[in-house]
Amino acid sequence: MTTYAIAAKQEMTRVARKVMRPEMESMRADSAAQRKRVLDLERRVRSLEAALAALQIDLRSPRVQKDQGGSAALGSQAQSSSFDAIGFADHRKQLGLTQAQMAKLLGTSALSVYKWERAGVIPRRAQQEKIESVMKLGKRAAAAKLRSTPE
Repeated sequence: MTTYAIAAKQEMTRVARKVMRPEMESMRADSAAQRKRVLDLERRVRSLEAALAALQIDLRSPRVQKDQGGSAALGSQAQSSSFDAIGFADHRKQLGLTQAQMAKLLGTSALSVYKWERAGVIPRRAQQEKIESVMKLGKRAAAAKLRSTPE
């Protein structure tokens, strides 16, 4: 009777596994599809968080604050300024100057020129006047002024 019980148990287990196999395969496929979907969603969340961080940085920049009203001091400075970061960078490139050379012409640091070109900072009024005078220079005049400027 013992061998009969063991054989019956083994046969029931085999039949149960045979019946369950197709169901388990579909569950495995569903599970794999869900894992893939979760990974895709995680990637999308990461990209959206990065975009949100970039937008938050833009909100802190003076250019966006000017559009949204910003603080009173920053708003008045931004409204009175006619400074164009892209035009400033393009003119520097047309003159064939590096940021360090442009900084030397303006009497500032290369970091200031870098920030002005990236529109991270709006130059003060005194610096804007210097920038306007340099923007009027041609290539030769800028080179001559650079040579005459002491290090």
